[in-house]
Amino acid sequence: MLGRFVLLRLAQGLITLLVASFVVFAMGRLTGNPADTMLPIEATAADREAFIERMGLDRPVIVQYWVYLKHASQGDFGRSLRNNYPVTELVGVYMVNSLKLASAAMVFVILVSIPLGVVSAVYRGRLWDKIAMTVALLGQSLPPFWTGIMAVMLFGVLLGWLPTAGIGGWQYYVLPATTMGLTIVAGVVRLLRSSMLEVLDAEYVKLARAKGVAEGVVVWKHALRNALIPVVTYIGFMYGLIVAAAITTEVVFSWPGLGRATFEALLTRDFPLLQFAVLTWAALIIAINYVVDLTYLILDPRIRL
Repeated sequence: MLGRFVLLRLAQGLITLLVASFVVFAMGRLTGNPADTMLPIEATAADREAFIERMGLDRPVIVQYWVYLKHASQGDFGRSLRNNYPVTELVGVYMVNSLKLASAAMVFVILVSIPLGVVSAVYRGRLWDKIAMTVALLGQSLPPFWTGIMAVMLFGVLLGWLPTAGIGGWQYYVLPATTMGLTIVAGVVRLLRSSMLEVLDAEYVKLARAKGVAEGVVVWKHALRNALIPVVTYIGFMYGLIVAAAITTEVVFSWPGLGRATFEALLTRDFPLLQFAVLTWAALIIAINYVVDLTYLILDPRIRL
């Protein structure tokens, strides 16, 4: 059963990557010709034609895509048009930086949202519930780019407590990780609160209380474990999503991650870097969804593949 599940998910993942590669390949070329941004102003028409021919951009898109697939099947995803480095090396460095930031953001999310979601459900309608719902409302209402700019102005410029650009020690992670995590905190708090309320009304929870089990054990051991199943799905999906959607945060904080590199590749029409970056994101999200499915078996052994 497990082997069949792995093979099925692998086949689904490969088909998804193939579709994603064609979409980004075709859509990228709709943004224009790299010759417009790569060649100097004084370049002649002959220089432009030579560049286009050298890059293979004079061929039909479907022919270009077929050549790209043949090279990709051999592990060659091309070289960046800007600096002529292999895109696999560039994306590897950028992805590590993005994963570090995303992991810091998810640590912030878990440390803040899980306790808030639990106490919000346990103290429904009381002060803690109102505080948690206020945090959730603010997290969903404030756009990350605005939150990031305000954080830079307040904690970086006015107070001077934290660095606002670049990568370094733990201090460099605080502002961008918090900015990225606020929206996810809002979603986790609301989802966990709803799930906890449903579980706390379940018969086995009432039975545990009737047997005299301590309320803390009932809430944090029995109820929370079952309430976490939809939350794990959401957190796993959002982890992959914030790696892919961190463009605004990485640009605001000048973070040398994959989001910022993709944004710059889009502006300069660096097609090889743009294509491999998107494929890397797609592969990451597919892998995370696979891990989340397997995590269900740990949280609730009754679930079958």
